[in-house]
Amino acid sequence: MNRNNALFLRSALPAPTRDERLQPATDAVPSLIGARADEVALCGGGTEALYGLIVNYWRLSARDAVLMADVDYDEMQHVIAYPDGSRGVRPVRMTVPEPSTKANILGAYEAALKQNPRIKLIMLTQVSNRNGLVMPGREIADMARRHGADVILDSAKAVGLLPVDSRREIRFRDCHCRLYG
Repeated sequence: MNRNNALFLRSALPAPTRDERLQPATDAVPSLIGARADEVALCGGGTEALYGLIVNYWRLSARDAVLMADVDYDEMQHVIAYPDGSRGVRPVRMTVPEPSTKANILGAYEAALKQNPRIKLIMLTQVSNRNGLVMPGREIADMARRHGADVILDSAKAVGLLPVDSRREIRFRDCHCRLYG
């Protein structure tokens, strides 16, 4: 009965709490992804995580800019524009060129950063839900850093689509981004 009823009933009966049952998995996440425990915050889903990261991003001030691409997840394009109304931050939209070769993609990001030197934050969808395009995340993050910007990497669609060996490839630090959702 305690396992199959509504949450308020499941938590009312004497037994390990939901948090106590989840704690071992929560404790394992930092080492799984190559992070420290104080660098990880778990959320209900990718959209919730990205909303929190974008809306609360600390380095934005009036007249700064944020960058998004046409292949980014629709909901993240919506939320990356949020600081425009709340803090006077300007959203910059770019189109990923066709053919979407690595060189063309990197050239488009470089051009956007040069044309908009006040970009402080880039929304980057690792695997586009629109067309399956896998973005060169490490190179874009390195480029962003050279221009004084951070990248928020949406990796929600990558797991399950890209090969992952949790002992090696899912080391998020390898993408050189500071923020992941």
